[in-house]
Amino acid sequence: MQQTFTPQLANKSSPAFLELKNKVTTALDMVYSEQYGSSFNRTVINSFSQGSVVVDVELIFNEGNTLPNATSVAGTLVTASSSSNFSLSVNTSSISATGNASTPPVTGTSAPPSITTTSSPTTTTTTTPTPTTTEPKLKLVFKMQETFTPQLANKSSPAFLELKNKVTTALDMVYSEQYGSSFNRTVINSFSQGSVVVDTELIFNEGNTLPNTTSVAGALVTASSSSNFSLSVNTSSISATGNASTPPVTGTSAPPSITTTSSPTTTTTTTPTPTTTEPKLKLVFKMQETFTPQLANKSSPAFLELNNKVTTALDMVYSEQYGSSFNRTVINSFSQGSVVVDAELIFNEGNTLPNTTSVAGALVTASSSSNFSLSVNTSSISATALRRHHWNINTTKHHNYKLSNYNYNPNTYHNRAQI
Repeated sequence: MQQTFTPQLANKSSPAFLELKNKVTTALDMVYSEQYGSSFNRTVINSFSQGSVVVDVELIFNEGNTLPNATSVAGTLVTASSSSNFSLSVNTSSISATGNASTPPVTGTSAPPSITTTSSPTTTTTTTPTPTTTEPKLKLVFKMQETFTPQLANKSSPAFLELKNKVTTALDMVYSEQYGSSFNRTVINSFSQGSVVVDTELIFNEGNTLPNTTSVAGALVTASSSSNFSLSVNTSSISATGNASTPPVTGTSAPPSITTTSSPTTTTTTTPTPTTTEPKLKLVFKMQETFTPQLANKSSPAFLELNNKVTTALDMVYSEQYGSSFNRTVINSFSQGSVVVDAELIFNEGNTLPNTTSVAGALVTASSSSNFSLSVNTSSISATALRRHHWNINTTKHHNYKLSNYNYNPNTYHNRAQI
């Protein structure tokens, strides 16, 4: 890229790296989604290095699709770069695509390279699957002093979405302030009658110890005592549990004791099965608003407020479009340019993901309404499908291209994408 390299771009945690990563990912996702449709999955940034800025990325394609010709991959970026509207300043003579180190380089005029397959003796291997890691979470249940209506039992209704948004925002602020970066997000499971019973999960980041349940309940008791708190909580109803085996606690309960027992170790040869995850689509678009540094901080009031605004709007758009098959919106990040929204649309298991063109079109249509609450740049909307499952051991093959600013080699298979 024709821009000046700075040492910060070598640090994957720096604001400079994250900003450029977001910019490049968004641009390439749009280019290759448009070119290859649903066969394209996503862009992964490996690194930025000096000279001017060398971008090393991988283009991930969905399983079951044939990799496009390497010449086509490079040519697509050349074509996009010739547009005055393209956001990246690419040196088109530097574009290089490779499958792996064993394939010869190709240029824009080369014939597609041949791939030689050799046979080797069959080896039988006994493999022990790696356990699937789940996010640490606590269950939080409490009553709100509000009137329950039947609409609150319907996750697609405006009433449910409005209250979900209100509760999520309030709890995110309480627990982000209480636990800082170890806290991730609030998930609303349901609202039920009596007055309104709120059933939620508090999700914490992996690698962090779950806080004491007394502390969790106490944080909500304290927040509810403030006249500025937006929820009318019956503090005597607050209950926090770690899992089904631990008793509920209130703000005055002693922490539950957990008894651990050992059992004999059994060695088993297991054929791994896929771990199912929720069907999801990645949705990226730009909002015509001014970006501020606070929007990069997931614990800041500015982030939480915009998260709430965008989530509510998208939940309503896609609940109306896809009904009960749609579950929820998850905001991954806001970044600069004006404000780039990186979101995931989660669908309920057992439902076929909608066509990405339909998903993007639904937001275009909603944005044309004068009543829509988001100022969306409709030309920036990009929707891509994400993988629906993964294997617990490293044997699944993904199609991917390595795209960098050096040589240029053809398509091949890789053992597991580098993500």
